[in-house]
Order: sequence, then C-alpha cells, then structure tokens
Amino acid sequence: MLGFVGFFEHDASPTDAVYNSLKLFIFHESEANTGVGVCVNIARFLAPAVAGYAALVALGSLFYERWLQMKGARRHGHIVLCGLGYVGSAFLEALLAARKRVVVIEKDAENPNRQLCRRRGVPVIVGDAQQKGILQAAGIERAARLLAATPDDAVNAEIVARAQELITLKAARGRRRQTVITRRRGTGLSCLARIGDPDLCTWLRIAEAKRHDASSALDFFNPYDISGRLMLEEFPYDTQHGRPHILVAHPDAAGARLIFYAARQWHDLRSDNTVPLLVTVVDDHAEQQVDALVGEYPVLENEKVCEFVTCSASVRGVQGRLANQGPGISRAYVTAYDDAQGLETALKLRREFDALNSKVPLVVALSGAEGLASLVKNSGPSGMDVFLTLERTCDADFAAGGSFEIMARAIHNRYGDIQGGKAKPPQWSKLDESFKASNRGQARHIAVKLNEIGYQIVPLCNWGAMDFTFTPEEVDKLAEMEHDRWWEERRADRWKWGEKRNDELRENPYMVNWHELPAEIAEWDRVFVRAIPSLLASVGLQVVPVPAT
Repeated sequence: MLGFVGFFEHDASPTDAVYNSLKLFIFHESEANTGVGVCVNIARFLAPAVAGYAALVALGSLFYERWLQMKGARRHGHIVLCGLGYVGSAFLEALLAARKRVVVIEKDAENPNRQLCRRRGVPVIVGDAQQKGILQAAGIERAARLLAATPDDAVNAEIVARAQELITLKAARGRRRQTVITRRRGTGLSCLARIGDPDLCTWLRIAEAKRHDASSALDFFNPYDISGRLMLEEFPYDTQHGRPHILVAHPDAAGARLIFYAARQWHDLRSDNTVPLLVTVVDDHAEQQVDALVGEYPVLENEKVCEFVTCSASVRGVQGRLANQGPGISRAYVTAYDDAQGLETALKLRREFDALNSKVPLVVALSGAEGLASLVKNSGPSGMDVFLTLERTCDADFAAGGSFEIMARAIHNRYGDIQGGKAKPPQWSKLDESFKASNRGQARHIAVKLNEIGYQIVPLCNWGAMDFTFTPEEVDKLAEMEHDRWWEERRADRWKWGEKRNDELRENPYMVNWHELPAEIAEWDRVFVRAIPSLLASVGLQVVPVPAT
C-alpha cells in the first residue's frame, strides 16, 4: 500500500503504480524507484521483508509437518489411529487427554481435523491405511495398538488384516536373526476395528474367539451397541414398582440396541413371564420403525417380552399418548440420528411432562460434545439429562479393551463383591493399568478355557442362556485354568511369591499351584467361572456345547 501511494503521488498511473509496487517484493530496482519520496523508500525495505517472512512461514509449516511424520515413524509403543471422522476424532481427543502418544493415518488430505492434529503436535500420515507402506510409515511394527475407525466396515477389517501381516513378517524375520521382539505385553499388536453392522460385528468377534488363541489381541466394536448399553446402564428405568414403561423417541441404531437390552433386562428380572415391558415409540414413522426393530431382533416378539405402542412426534400425538390410561412412564429416552431433531423432541416431551406435573426422568443422546450438547448441559431445563454418545463410547479405556472392556469391568466389580467386609478395590477409573490389563486378559481367555472342556461361544439367541450352569467337575477344571492363566500373567509381569501381598515389591502369596491355594482363594476362581454365562450374555454372547462331528 505504501508503494502504491508513493508511486501514484509521483504522477504514475494507477496501473503503473500497482506494477511498480509488486516489483518491490522481488528486489527489482528501476529508474521508477528514484526520487519517489518517503513512502516508496519505506516500502522498498518492507516488501522484501514481508515476502521473506511469508516464505519462511510456508517452509516452516511444510517442514514442521514433515518433521512430525518423521517423528511418528520412529515412535515405539504408540497408538496408530486410522480415520479422522466423527468416531476417530472423538477417540483422538480421549487418547490425547489420557496422555497417549498417537500417530494418525487419514486418507483425505483436506480433512479439517488435520489442523487439530497439527496444533496438538500429532503426526498425520496422508494416505490409504490399507496399504502396507502407509502403515509402516506410521510405525505400525513398533506400535502398541491399532485403532481402525473409518466409516467403512470393509476398510477397517482390511486395515487390521494388513497390520497383522506386517507384524507376522517382522516376527518371522526376528526369529531368523535369533532376535527377540519385545513389547510391553506379548508379541502381538493389539487391534481394534470399528464395525457399523451389529450382526457382522458379533460374527467377527466370535470368529476371532474360535481361534482359541489367548494371545490374540484383535477385536471389533460397534459404537451403537456400546452407546445403547452404556446409556441404559447410566440411566436405568425403574423395575421395582410394577410393570415398567419406557418411551423411546426417534430410535436410531443406538436406540434400537437400548430397547433390546432393556427388554432383555426385564426378561431376567420379571417374576411373571406374562408381563411384558411396555415400550412407547415416538416418531412420525413409528410403526415402520417397530416393524424394522422386531425384524432385526425377532427374539423381542418370540419371547413376548415387549409390547410396543406408537405415536407421532407431533405435539398432538404426544399429548394423546400421554392422556391414555396405563402404566406411568418410567423413563424417556431420545436417540435421534440428528442432534437438532433429538433436542427439539426432548424439549417438547419435557414441556408436556411438566404440564401434566409428571416427574418423568428424560435423557437425550447427542453426538457432539460442543454446540447443542454444551448449551443443554449448561443451561438446559431441569429434569433433562444429556448422554454424549461419542464422548462416552470413544474413551481411552475402551480403545484398550474393546468389546471386552465391559466384561473386564464386570469382572473387577465381581471381585469387589467377593471381598465382602474386606477393603474393596478401587473404582475402575482409579485402577492401576496393569490390573485393568489383567481383567481384560481374563475376559479374553474365556473362549480358550471353554474350548478345553468342549464348549464354544455363539451369538445370544436364548435369553435363558445366563442360567446355564457348569458341572462341578467343569467348574473345577475352568477355575484351575483361570488360576494358571493368572499365575503366568503375574510371572510375565515379574511378580514372585511372597508371604504377604506387596504391590511395590510385586510379591503375592497365591503364586502357587492350584492344589496349594487356600480354599477361600480357590473359591474366588470358582465364583468367576460360574459367572461366565452371565458375563457373556452382557455382551450378547452365550455358551453352547461344541457340536459332535
């Protein structure tokens, strides 16, 4: 601007003034630059300085990103995250909050979340994670964990398959050189893949379990299944005062799973098998949604555990449904695919509940942690809770435990119940990472133990499966195997026998053969074994005998 003003005042035409000003940026001297006044003389020095600064910033940005990529390729024990969509970004935030080292692979070079990674110093490899070269650039052979979180199920499955091939090849090369490949736990890469289809997710988990490999660390998860289960767990409906009645508005995939788990819970708790759970579905296409739900989960109809009632999402539809006589609503859930629609319906329901002086607890599921979710949490109406689906599902613990995380937490809670009057163990969130890993290992080892006594794991198709019982001989065999697994795990973690338990010295008096255990401690293992059917049912699986060949 200074150059333009100086040249223009020196009787230059506007076009000549612009042309001469631009030449200042490239140190171009000409007769036009002489005798033109103070403005041009100042611009003569500022223009090259600005140009040089811009070039340095551009080069710095380029080299900084390249430096981050080089740093990521040399890391050890880090997490490789594939995909920076909604789920991947939520996982990234949770992992960074937990101070985990992360390397990201993202196919879309224009993904706006790349800037978030750059600001946080997270290396981003731009490319297709299905290619081995891209995985190697992210340091997959030295990583502790792989998280495939792209929106495509087939891509996620392919990513973990390629990663495991690379790890297998590296292990083979290491054996040929008679070297040892060391990792914190085991020699396998821990892989977790997002699978959007619940049935496919269950099938893949069972197929992996049938390998009967206790060291396997490949797992699959469905975010909707996890969200539905966690939402019901955090906001349960009342089962203590007669027939329960829940309202579910705009049920998305997570809402459908919530209804499924609520129905199974009522099946297990009800004293009268003729009394079904009453479910009101609120949506403009409620009848079609119920038909789709029953088609996907025929057990809801076969077990006669649910009675569905439908109404539209209009004010008149909601008012008409609430005016009908019947069991009062125990809890209302709003689980729409669209946050704006879900919040609108939640506010409408809250208003109608308040007009009837009904203190029905209401919870709305929102995917984002910011925007609408933050407004509702900070200044929303009383009597309305918010469940942040991505934040609750995509946390650092779940990235480590996958679908076994729920079973691992249940095992830890059961251990606390066994303690009785003794000092109870800490809550899961405060538990040492080594003990969390031990609970996850116990959950993963269930399939191996069952295979040894002639049983296998299949999708849950019989809601009486949790009542399955092992024979006393089978209980003893499984309990002994569990003790042996625990002993080997402790030894691998450098624990040893000691007269008293000492976590600092890593000493434990129970690191002895099964038959040398005190009767009380041996019974602890038997209690866990007897709970296997209910633990499996909690993640949609059950125990059946292996078919005779």
